[in-house]
Amino acid sequence: MAEAGASGGGSGKKGGKTNKDREEEKLAISKRVINNELKFKDVTPNKRSGCWKKFQLVVTNDAEEKDTGFVHCRDCGVYSRNSGTSGLNRHECALVPSESNSTEGVVLVKVKAHPTAKNAVLDATAEFCASDLRALSIVEGDGFRALAQTLILVGERFGKVDVQDLLSSPKTIKRRIHELAETERADLYPRVQAAAEAGELACTLDMWLEDGKKISIMTCNVCFPQLNVETNEWEAKTYVFFTEPFPKDQAKSAENLRAFIIKMFAERGIPENNLGKVCFVTDGEAALKNALSDWWREYCSAHAYNIVYTHTMTVAPRDFQSLPPRAEAIAKQVEEVVADLRKLRTGKLGKAAISQVKLVFPKSFARSNCVSFVSDNILKIREALTKAKATNSLLILNDLHLGNLVSLKTYMKDLEEAVGRIGHTSGSALPAVLNLTKLRDSDTDFMREIRLHLSANENILVLRVLHLRDSCNSLVSYMKATGQMEDLTTSLKPYMEVRWNSFHRMLESIQKVYTELLAFFERKNQGLNEKDRITKLEAIDKDLLDDLICLLTPMKVESELLQAKYSVTASLPLVSYHKLRAAYSPQESDTSVVRVMRARLFRELEQVVKVTMTHKLATFLEPSFRSFRNLLTEEEKTKVHDVARELIAELGPADPSPDDPATAEEEALPPPTKRQKSDPYAAFRDEIVPVGPIGDEVKAYLDEPLGEHDLQNPKPLAWWSRRAEKFPRLARLARRYLVVPATSAESERTFSDAGWTLNKRRKNLEMGVLDDLLFLHCNFKEKIRTKLQRLR
Repeated sequence: MAEAGASGGGSGKKGGKTNKDREEEKLAISKRVINNELKFKDVTPNKRSGCWKKFQLVVTNDAEEKDTGFVHCRDCGVYSRNSGTSGLNRHECALVPSESNSTEGVVLVKVKAHPTAKNAVLDATAEFCASDLRALSIVEGDGFRALAQTLILVGERFGKVDVQDLLSSPKTIKRRIHELAETERADLYPRVQAAAEAGELACTLDMWLEDGKKISIMTCNVCFPQLNVETNEWEAKTYVFFTEPFPKDQAKSAENLRAFIIKMFAERGIPENNLGKVCFVTDGEAALKNALSDWWREYCSAHAYNIVYTHTMTVAPRDFQSLPPRAEAIAKQVEEVVADLRKLRTGKLGKAAISQVKLVFPKSFARSNCVSFVSDNILKIREALTKAKATNSLLILNDLHLGNLVSLKTYMKDLEEAVGRIGHTSGSALPAVLNLTKLRDSDTDFMREIRLHLSANENILVLRVLHLRDSCNSLVSYMKATGQMEDLTTSLKPYMEVRWNSFHRMLESIQKVYTELLAFFERKNQGLNEKDRITKLEAIDKDLLDDLICLLTPMKVESELLQAKYSVTASLPLVSYHKLRAAYSPQESDTSVVRVMRARLFRELEQVVKVTMTHKLATFLEPSFRSFRNLLTEEEKTKVHDVARELIAELGPADPSPDDPATAEEEALPPPTKRQKSDPYAAFRDEIVPVGPIGDEVKAYLDEPLGEHDLQNPKPLAWWSRRAEKFPRLARLARRYLVVPATSAESERTFSDAGWTLNKRRKNLEMGVLDDLLFLHCNFKEKIRTKLQRLR
């Protein structure tokens, strides 16, 4: 990094050292701060210059506190040599107007841009985007605006300056990015280490495959309680911890993943013995799950809901193998005959027939092959069984109704062909299956039974939903391919299997512009004959589309609430689960398709979603949910209370607290405010309760009165920070459990950012630079916004 106030480019020497030498010095200082060898110290009062309000001295972390000759900027975190006030005044943050006494009486006036100046900047911006092929939205970023504002201030202070002297080379910027990242890490790592030691750290872990170099990359986001110095209240803060490539020469086994995780955390100051105190939130990937098997791990609730949806929308060929009683009896008899044939010696049957017998069972639709084989080779089979004296199989064969056997063979082959499309374009299987349910005049009673049995199969109704999904996706593709999307007021969203709630978004986007689509296709089809008509919209059942949107909306809403970025979500999985159970309970007004889909959603919800004791404790520790209203039985509540008592007993004795520590704080609570939005969990939150007798902390907490403000604006960590003296051990427990995120969405967001960063044009970006960029992008946003406000 260049000296404060230097141009930042080139490799010129000053005092016998190159810029690179000075940057390496600062990097070494940064690493020593991370390793707790150095610390920051506020400057002494005799430092009269206003610039010292922005800097701290970097000293040794011991009793002597020796000065290293470096200073640390409070605003941007940059390390600079202590070159005196004149040098420090040239630092970029010193360009910002300060609140020192020397400016007392000076009024800073925001100057409105002159139209001529604004047009000049507009022209330059348009030329910049066109010349360098940059996105038009680049000017909306806080980082770009902070850069532009800095350039304005530099020009105001130093006059007309050649931009070549100001802007640095890519290599210099790369080094500065690394230094900034190291500075931020020096600030973040000690806090993460302390949280891990205290058992108040939660992490989301996930892996993704980079398409260009086919490198597996692991990202880790950390969440822990942090005191807001302005409000003096705890908040759950989330940061990107690392984004590192997994070794290409290693298999992604549980053992290797575990060793990699231990190494990554150890390099950042968290030893293996502290990882058992950390809560890891991941998806259900088997190797990662096994790697964390003996640590504290929770399953991502959003992934669980996605699996519920996937299982609900999945049908397989085997789901259509059910037969009515008479046909089932024939199929079982045929299977017995084939089983006996497999036991015969090769010489007892012709070679061609024996080869067919050997091929029967390995096939996926084995029963169909059995029926076809016996129907086509009945004379040879009877001869073979007679020679082998297989009396039982001969009796079965002689009792078979040959006409019914042939009919069953034809039906099963047709069904096999129809359902063979499932798994590719599942919806296209619907017309062929529905054709098999149609009664024919030539049908015997036996065939009528089979067709009626098939028509009652609920999986056909699921195929109707899949047919709608394929038809909607086809419509979206058509509108995009023909360039007609721009004519719609809202663009259509395609279905993407890997995206959560993608099906709902696609249906909703079509519903919003359905009237426009009708008018569009009416214009398109004018003058066309029946053969050439475009039928993309006609293939969509509008009533079913509306019904499915209503059916899937509760799950979409819940999964999005669980992924909230700036609020505590640890207490929501239990509440969300019960809301969805209620939403997917049977309703009399349901159509046949919705009734089946609602039942499948309910069944999968109970089988897939597992509410753990972690979720229950977090719900208990959110004051507005503490009584588990409409959530748990009395026996289940007692179990949670007992576990809470066991956990706080393990924490040891509480620190002494004053007799009545909460009175003054509660008097200072802000008055109840009108809710801006309806509370989706109002039915589960507590009602205001009177004060009861104080016993142990759990009982005292249950009896603690809740005001209207606590219920309407639930901020559980803030609530606990105001009552930490009254409930010291429960407050520590709250800091441990309420920081656990309900989902691993933070890691998914990091993947999304990485996808924009490491694209086809930047596939040669070094992994270390990617880690630095993502670390700063996700963790530095608040500082950039604050800096921009100061610059303005």
